[in-house]
Amino acid sequence: MCSGVSNFGDLRMDAAGSFIHDRLVKIGPRCISVRILSGHRAGEVWIGRLLRNERVTVEGVVS
Repeated sequence: MCSGVSNFGDLRMDAAGSFIHDRLVKIGPRCISVRILSGHRAGEVWIGRLLRNERVTVEGVVS
């Protein structure tokens, strides 16, 4: 399911970043809410943990 577009240097963070990317591509610009973007509660928790991680930077997310 995940396209492998993230490169945070950690497999779990890369998977979460790829999940976010895939959902953004699928849903498009009409949704920027984490709740709707995630698709389910587990995805919401996963995205929240990634975004709160101190090793995740704006530059890393954008790249």
